[in-house]
Amino acid sequence: MARYEKSIDVGCDISRSCLNCPLAECKYIDPAGYHRYRRQEKVGRMRAALAIGQPIAEIAQSEGVGVRRALHLLAVPRRKPSA
Repeated sequence: MARYEKSIDVGCDISRSCLNCPLAECKYIDPAGYHRYRRQEKVGRMRAALAIGQPIAEIAQSEGVGVRRALHLLAVPRRKPSA
């Protein structure tokens, strides 16, 4: 883009405005940062659901992941069967 060319700040799915975006770099410039941000959002929602007592299986289903992936993202230790 030319130095003095006007541009329209239309934002994206993260923020309505590029100037108010929470990402350090634009998702189009740093896709890895965008995916990290989305994963952190997902884990935050999952932790909130876990805190109110929602079962792991329901949390996993609501986020579109498997139970093992949910356990991995939440770093929940697996319970050993009682002997």
